[in-house]
Amino acid sequence: MGKLKTILCMLTKISLLCFAFFVLFPSLQVQAVFSDTANINMGIKLELGTVSLAAEDTNIINPVSFTEGGPILIASSKLVNDGNLSGKLAYKIDVTKENKPLTADELNDTEISINFGTLANKVEATATTLNTNSFTFVKNSSGSDVFIEPDSVGKVPVTVSYKNSTSTKQEKLKIKATFRLIQSNASNADANMFLDEIMLENSILLVPKVIEEKSYWPDKSTFTNKTSNNKVTYSLEKMEMVFSEVYNPKNYPIKEIKNLNKAVLYIQLPIEEELKTTDYKTGKQIDTFKFYSRTPNATGKVNVESIELDEKNHGYKVTFSLLDSYDSSDPNKVQEYKNKLNYQLHQQFGLEKYTFNGYDDGYYDTYAEIGIDNDNYASRLVLSSDIPNETDAWNYEQKIIPLSAAEKTITIKQLNKNSNWVYKSEFKDVRFTEETLEFEVKEKDSKLVDYSLISKNAFSLKLNPGGNSNEATLNVIITGDTKNTLIISRKLELQNYLVKIKSAKISSTTEETKQQTNSEEKIKEPSSMIDSTVPNGQVIEEPIDGDDQEEVEEVEEVVDSSSADSDAEIKEETVPIENSDQSTSEEKISDEQINE
Repeated sequence: MGKLKTILCMLTKISLLCFAFFVLFPSLQVQAVFSDTANINMGIKLELGTVSLAAEDTNIINPVSFTEGGPILIASSKLVNDGNLSGKLAYKIDVTKENKPLTADELNDTEISINFGTLANKVEATATTLNTNSFTFVKNSSGSDVFIEPDSVGKVPVTVSYKNSTSTKQEKLKIKATFRLIQSNASNADANMFLDEIMLENSILLVPKVIEEKSYWPDKSTFTNKTSNNKVTYSLEKMEMVFSEVYNPKNYPIKEIKNLNKAVLYIQLPIEEELKTTDYKTGKQIDTFKFYSRTPNATGKVNVESIELDEKNHGYKVTFSLLDSYDSSDPNKVQEYKNKLNYQLHQQFGLEKYTFNGYDDGYYDTYAEIGIDNDNYASRLVLSSDIPNETDAWNYEQKIIPLSAAEKTITIKQLNKNSNWVYKSEFKDVRFTEETLEFEVKEKDSKLVDYSLISKNAFSLKLNPGGNSNEATLNVIITGDTKNTLIISRKLELQNYLVKIKSAKISSTTEETKQQTNSEEKIKEPSSMIDSTVPNGQVIEEPIDGDDQEEVEEVEEVVDSSSADSDAEIKEETVPIENSDQSTSEEKISDEQINE
């Protein structure tokens, strides 16, 4: 009974608490939202466009050569925007040679013009605006950027022209004009935006203007009248050739010999003689005279290359050439041509004159004859280091050139026979005018030889300090006014030698020194090494070699062969080489050599 009463009491309290909650707190507000939509088409559409540049009626002018004068046209075309968006037009111009851009200095006198007709201002690009690697907007007459409308509206005509000062040398240039169409809101022609490009490209061959040289004619004092009619005179002023042992040996084993300089016979005709006459049969103007060679040259190696009528100087110029060859695989031929000093010219030349006697046809008849005899007509080029052969008067010796740290001067000589009854080879100075001189030293190892050009006909050689034993060859390369290139080759000796004196009791008294000096058998310096002897076999020659110097025992003194500075003096006479320009470079020879 008590438990029931307790339960009823708790229920009553809970009921009162719920009633108080609903009475004291207000109720929450409830809302309901209703919506609806409708689609209305307003005609707005978003699409992507294109910027596309094309060319029509393009004409690349080939070939294009430029010498001087006004601008020359190199290309023409029409630029068309075949896209569907308008765009701004820009350009850049590049000038290259052998695929390399020219520098501002090289473009100093160059001007590239682009003409856009009436649609834009003409572009005249010079050194400052060429090869800039950037684009420039094309402007119209009001200074605004030029637009090209789409769908082929507003085609822009373009022509590209080249202009320069007179060309100084022949070279080939490539001109490239690149046009760019970029989207219309671009403020920078190099911006990374929608764009398209097209290129007009052509090559220009620059050809120097040929300036005709004044026709050379010898002075009157050089002419002689030793002809059959004593009317025609001739000059032998330039009738002399020079050659060397090798001419461009490309076709091995055949080697050719050619003349370095042009040899010209000048023939002066009487001023009263007409150079042109009327042919009896045809009535056409023909040469009054004809030059001929009646007797061929005995050797067959010297020939007439060209015959030119010089109307300005009222005479003829007859140019000669030398052409010979030999088989370098034949030892006999090699020796023969190695010792060949000259080519002779013994030939009869003449002039025929057109004649008409009124009854027969016109014909050419002998007018005058000229005889030339010259034993030294074409002579060999040698070096001043070579020497005439004393035992063989018609020969010479190609000497090996010894080098040291002292500078040695080498000149180029001409080898002739003298005019005595007993022929003897002799050296003669050569004066180069239009010829070009180069030289090279071919070595096995690193560069041991220093060389430099001193003048038109001379160069210097010397051995670098510390140079070891080595072999080298000197090649003197000469290109003449005939455009032939001749080569003179000589061996170089790059070896320094020491004279090593073994241990021996050498008296310091003056008398003993004199006796020892007087007892010398031979002191000699050939091209390959120093050959010296002293009593009792006390002198030995060895090349400078670092390892060998340590192996020599009982060495009391080491004497440099160039100074021979020791207590036991080895006296040597010092005289210049005969027939050589090397007056400042003296060679050491013994008393015995002088007597010889």
